[in-house]
Order: sequence, then C-alpha cells, then structure tokens
Amino acid sequence: MTTEVNPDETNVVAPHEAFDVVGDETRLGILRTLGEADGPLAFSDLFDRIEYEDSGNFSYHLDRLDGHFVRETDDGYVLQRAGARIVEAILSGAVTDSPVVERTPVDTPCFICSGQMEISYRQESVRVFCLDCGGTRGRSSDTQEPATESAEDVVGGVGLPPAGLRNREPSELLRAGEIWSVAHGQASARGVCPRCSAPIDRSVNVCENHDPTGGRCGACDQRFGVTTTTSCTNCLFGRESVFTAYLLGNTALMRFLVDHGIDPIQPNAFHLTEFEEEIVSVEPFEARFTFTADDEAITLSVADDLSVDVTRVRGSGTPRESGV
Repeated sequence: MTTEVNPDETNVVAPHEAFDVVGDETRLGILRTLGEADGPLAFSDLFDRIEYEDSGNFSYHLDRLDGHFVRETDDGYVLQRAGARIVEAILSGAVTDSPVVERTPVDTPCFICSGQMEISYRQESVRVFCLDCGGTRGRSSDTQEPATESAEDVVGGVGLPPAGLRNREPSELLRAGEIWSVAHGQASARGVCPRCSAPIDRSVNVCENHDPTGGRCGACDQRFGVTTTTSCTNCLFGRESVFTAYLLGNTALMRFLVDHGIDPIQPNAFHLTEFEEEIVSVEPFEARFTFTADDEAITLSVADDLSVDVTRVRGSGTPRESGV
C-alpha cells in the first residue's frame, strides 16, 4: 500500500517561496545563530547576537522564518527541522564551497596490488588512483572530471562534502570518504535514498564477454564484469559502483567479514577486491560472488530480481549456513 500525504494537513512551502525566505543575509544569520545556540533564545537574546540595529525590521525577518524554519516556544525561538537542514547544508560547504585538491600521494596502499596510490578531490568526490597496477577501470564514470584526471589508473571514488576536508591529511580524507560512502551504500542497498529518503531504482550492468585477464577486460575496460547503477525516484542522487557495494547491505556478508576480523568500513576496501565473480547468466541475470577469509568462504548467489541466496562453507567444504 502506498502512503498518501494530504497537502492540506502538512506545512507546505513552495520551493521558490522557501528560497526567497532564506535568501537573505539577516535570515540566514538568524538560522545559524539558533543552530549554534545551546537552547531556545528569547527575542532579545537573538536580537543581541545578530547585532541588528532596527528591532522592528528584525521582527519582520523573524516573522518570515517563523512557522516553517523556526518556531517560537515558551522559552524562546528554536530551529524547526527545515531550518536545521539549511544550516547543515551551509556548514557542510555543499552549497558554498568548491575546494580542489590536486593528485597527491597517500600512505594507504593500493586496494588491488599494494602499490602507490594517489587521491584528488573536486566536486564533492575523492578520486583514487594507482600508479602501479592501473586501477579497476580505464576511465572514471564521473563526466565532470578534468582531462588530467581521466588517466587510465582509476581505482575508484567516494563522495565527501567539502567539510570533510577540514583538519584532515590526505590519507585521513580517504578514510573519511570510505566511511561516508559505505554509510550511503547501506541506505541505498535497502532501497532508501541517502540524500532525500525517497525510494530508489536499481539496475544491473553486465559485460557479456567479460575477460579480465591481465587486469582489466578488453570489452568493458573494467576489472569487474558486474556493476550496479542506483538512481533516486525523487532527487538527483545517483551512482554507479561495483556490485559488491550493493552486497554490503547483506547482513550475512557483514557477519562473515566481522567474524574474520575484517571491518566492512575500511580504507583498503576488502569488499571491492577480495572476491571471485562468476557471471552465470547475462539474460536473465544471475551471478555468484564468493568471499574467502582464513579457512572459510561465503558465496552470495544473486538472481535477476536481485534476491540473494547465501551459502557459507568451511575449508572442509561443509556448509555452515545458508539462506537469503
């Protein structure tokens, strides 16, 4: 059953009206001040912190925000959730900053060959490159990359808002990006958009003649034959990744990794490289992904409807558990 929302029962503000309200320096100052406060602020306290000269005009600005972005309580004014989202967007740098970090070496070894890696940052994305093995794909799917970063040594990329750069060294930046990306992946793997929470669509892309002999396939120019594309049904969120990024939402795989002392959220990205990929069928889609650690393996068999059947086998070949 689809949830129906009655517009008459919600506090709806048209997008152009919302941007008109917050597109004022004084009103943004009110939102930021309330966001930084430890609790509600009385009118006089808020007025003093903003250092505005005309209390009457200040009341006008506050009234424009009241009801949707801020709320007046018995103890003073507080942020509504809509106001908090505006402040969060500003502080994250997503709508105000556009920092660039040119390619620079990091201490983290390559996920694939343990060679020397470099990272760069632009457009809210940490891009990862390997100087030794040539990475996982010939070119990045990010069409906004400049030509200098479209070299054929791309290992991958992870998203990160500009605030993630603050007080972090390059290797720490990569770690933060991994954590941020996996957190988003956990939501999208369960069909929830990590940006707006709306349902997402998912499609599977399969190289029909995949042969990664020598590192990357001559047909698709990628190390892995199965990738997945997610797109939000409501907002602009979308991403393409190796299929195992989707499988990280599987609790049996997470339990397997943790049982063997492997943190699924880690900079050397075990889940991106340490598995065997078997494409059973292209149409209808069917594939198996096997992860091995110590004397045990876990195989996730994925059907065309993306249902997953799990088999966990010890070194003796005896199944330990199976299920979905």
